[in-house]
Amino acid sequence: MIFFSIGSLSCKGLKYFINNISPFFTSTAQYSRDVAPKFLQNLEDIKVKDGEPAKFSCKISATPKPSVQWLFKGKEIPPDDDIFDMTFDGSLATLSLSDVLPEDEGEYTCSVRNSKGSCASSARLIVQGKKTSVD
Repeated sequence: MIFFSIGSLSCKGLKYFINNISPFFTSTAQYSRDVAPKFLQNLEDIKVKDGEPAKFSCKISATPKPSVQWLFKGKEIPPDDDIFDMTFDGSLATLSLSDVLPEDEGEYTCSVRNSKGSCASSARLIVQGKKTSVD
């Protein structure tokens, strides 16, 4: 068996090595580059009638998988909140309300973070047909 030292291969020897020996050396490792989160699709404003459902969604790209936090008027919506349904499948984040009330109107923000950085997207929920009190 002949062993080559990469430093001593001639051009002819290197060509032989690449064409005849290198196919036996394979790698199953996958290269993964960590990337800060970015939005592929931002949140968009939603207009709904009082009592209707509403759903915010945005697409995210990041490696490693980021954490997602939802805010309403700048304050965190707790993950275990029973009014909102929050999901994240690794690329699509959603926030759903099954029965919108006038007090749900305002700015919603999806904040995304991983070890490489963070970003946020915001949109407004506008409730139409709000009942107004008459004094």
